[in-house]
Amino acid sequence: MMSDALINNKKEYYSLTFIILLFIFRTAIPIFKYPFIILYFAHVSYAIIKYRSNLLSFIKEFIRHYLLIFALVAILLLSFLFSNKVYLIVFKDLANILVILSLTFLLNLLLSSKSNFNFFIHTFYKLIILFAIIISIYGITDLYSYELLLFNRIAGKPIGESSSIDYNFALLPVFFGLVICLFYLIRSNSFSNKIVYSFLLIIFSINILLSGSKRGIIIFGFIIIVLILLQIYFLYKNLIKTSRFNLTWYLIPIIVIVSLSYLFTFNTTSSFKIKTLQFFNTKDIFLAKGKITRIAYNYYKILNSNFSYSEFNDMIWASVFNPTDPDTWGTRNHKTIYPLIGENVEIVPFDAKGYLLDNTCNASTKENNAYAYTLIGNDSVSVGDIVNASVFCYVSEDCNVDWVRLSSEGAPRKTYYNLENIGTWQKLTLNVKCNEGRGPVYLYIFKYGVSDFSSLTGHIIFAYPQYRTINRDSSHSLLYFDHTEAICIETRLNQFKLTILNKVKSKLTQYNFQQTSEKMKQYNSSMFHISLPKLLSTYSQSNDPDPIRDFVAKMVSEDTTYLAYTSDIIINPISDNFLSSRTDRWQFALKIFTKEYNWPRKLFGGGFAHLNWFGYYFYNDKTKSDYPHNPFLSILLYSGIFGLILNLYLLYKVIAIYIRYIKEYYILFILFCIIFYFSFFSASNPLDPPVMGFFIMLPFLIDYVYKMDEKTKRKR
Repeated sequence: MMSDALINNKKEYYSLTFIILLFIFRTAIPIFKYPFIILYFAHVSYAIIKYRSNLLSFIKEFIRHYLLIFALVAILLLSFLFSNKVYLIVFKDLANILVILSLTFLLNLLLSSKSNFNFFIHTFYKLIILFAIIISIYGITDLYSYELLLFNRIAGKPIGESSSIDYNFALLPVFFGLVICLFYLIRSNSFSNKIVYSFLLIIFSINILLSGSKRGIIIFGFIIIVLILLQIYFLYKNLIKTSRFNLTWYLIPIIVIVSLSYLFTFNTTSSFKIKTLQFFNTKDIFLAKGKITRIAYNYYKILNSNFSYSEFNDMIWASVFNPTDPDTWGTRNHKTIYPLIGENVEIVPFDAKGYLLDNTCNASTKENNAYAYTLIGNDSVSVGDIVNASVFCYVSEDCNVDWVRLSSEGAPRKTYYNLENIGTWQKLTLNVKCNEGRGPVYLYIFKYGVSDFSSLTGHIIFAYPQYRTINRDSSHSLLYFDHTEAICIETRLNQFKLTILNKVKSKLTQYNFQQTSEKMKQYNSSMFHISLPKLLSTYSQSNDPDPIRDFVAKMVSEDTTYLAYTSDIIINPISDNFLSSRTDRWQFALKIFTKEYNWPRKLFGGGFAHLNWFGYYFYNDKTKSDYPHNPFLSILLYSGIFGLILNLYLLYKVIAIYIRYIKEYYILFILFCIIFYFSFFSASNPLDPPVMGFFIMLPFLIDYVYKMDEKTKRKR
């Protein structure tokens, strides 16, 4: 029977649980931090007032019970204070740990018995499912992935390149919801509940599959295999009718979804894929293709790491390029028209169909300007090779587009449709001398001062695009084409670029002003024009849209002075390994420990000087910071063998307590194991990320509550 005190505290339980989940799940949806800040300070103020008479004794008891964790936090703090300079990444970790400690303390104030704790855990589970639903819908509707892909495309990065945001940890709340719903499903006797839980499991599973997380798919695959084996066992033993373990409503749809996804990705033509995306009214087919490739490539690399991203992209989107048929190369929402009409149409090959773009074309938007581009070729090139490209173009007389062009982004060259002769077919030709890498060529349309093409009148038609790469050894007879732009277009573009540059300059923070000023100087002295994506990329990277991070960066100024290591550290990168980005860092960490550290540092650590060494070694930038992406190696570097032994003892204590109470809280132990697996490849200290910190402290909380409960029983 629930006590009256517990009933009266229900709102406090829900409030504190909600605050905890906002904090530990903000990786999935960053805007969670804003309601968290408001509710956190409100709850702390309320707790101080409510428990003010016994607050000091509570604090002493809390420190005594969590002494091992406080010792590790003290080591982290001392390593930070005695490092060669301030590192914002460590300051952020310390702030997160302080919040986790305070939230755990608030729970200690609230929980005084097993019944109270069990009520908290059930509240915890229910709210996790709610958060998992919100985060899954957020992920499936592609809000954060769309921003990632859009940024990569504008920045000139290959679609599919990972961003600085770790979406592995963003999956944790979804996995939590998956595990909790599985156990609720198995326990449920109600048919309607089974349907609801099965539906939620399918939603969570789709979000995991769409994440592209290698760690996520490995854990998910393991869970599905275990469930299938258990289902087969129950069927074989003929226990399905007498047992509640019946997951067919979940397993069959997931198997079908995975099978259809595999067939769609690897066993259908590029044309079929594009038409399918168009059928579902995909906003941006180019971005959707990039997302499909990124997800499939991340999973494919687990089985076969020999494929490069570009090769894999070509493999799944391979189609016979037919210049007469836009459906084999067009990526925007378009209309395919035939026959072609218009003045001077005789210059176009008679069998060519038109790629017509009008106000129904999906636009990419930046700084309130709408543009759309279509890739027509992207060969691998060497220094001195020449990319030769052309396309026929027609702009209707009533069209109000600002410019139309054929352009290369690798080595900036472009040729424009002459709008002074609007209403005629024109041939746009491009010859570009290449650098090492790839030679992409695009068809572009652009309209100033709008966020989409809904206000576009008339239409633009491209027809019969040609793209070829001429090897430098066979290209001596080919004259290099140096395009001269029309004066009116040149003037308009220069005015536009000056406007953008002024906006960039006015919004730059003091922290990175000098670095960006150098980029502006390079722009002013360059013989080539900065392409729009590169210009917008400079703007995007120069401003942190997060006001909290921006405020902290101003309050805690990070010294960018680089102090080099003295040893000759060279690692042997592991090629063709989907873990190479981690194993390379692990090698580097061990080399620092064995070669750079003397015995006092090996025993007690060298602080955080290694963060800059990692940043310079892996990013060739002396102002950047990085870390080993493994909690044990990070602890070894900043706190030495002594700190590592203490951390291993903490891990032993945590697992021992979880196992001691595993009968009652096996779900918590499973969730801890999942977090530990994710953290092993990314964490920078024993309490990183915050969700790991909370689950490290949770078993101590369980132990504390049980001991308090036993004391209360003895007094009675």
